[in-house]
Amino acid sequence: MLATVIGRLYERSYGEIKPSDERVFTDCDYGAYYGKYIAWAAKNGIIGGSGNGRFGPDDQITREQMAALLYRFADFLGVLPSGMDTVLDYPDVGSISGYAKPPG
Repeated sequence: MLATVIGRLYERSYGEIKPSDERVFTDCDYGAYYGKYIAWAAKNGIIGGSGNGRFGPDDQITREQMAALLYRFADFLGVLPSGMDTVLDYPDVGSISGYAKPPG
C-alpha cells in the first residue's frame, strides 16, 4: 500500500506511471491496483523486496521499512537536505538493519 501511496503522490506532480512488463517480484500480482507502482518503485531503487525475488505485498510494514522507503523516495526526488550530519539518538539505533541505513 505504501508503494502505491508514494506512486500516486509522484503521479500528481510528474504524470502517470505507466504499467511495465518487468516483473521483479514473484509474489506480486502486477495486474492488481498496486502492480505498476511496485514495478516503478523497484526500478527506481525505492523498494528492494525481502529477498529471493519476493516482496510480501500483504505483509505489514514496519517503522524501519517505512522510514527507509520514504528516505529513498525523497532521495529519488532529489529533495534530501544537504549536509545532513545530525546524529539521531534513538534507544533502538543499534538495531537498525543494514538495508535501512543510508549509503556511505
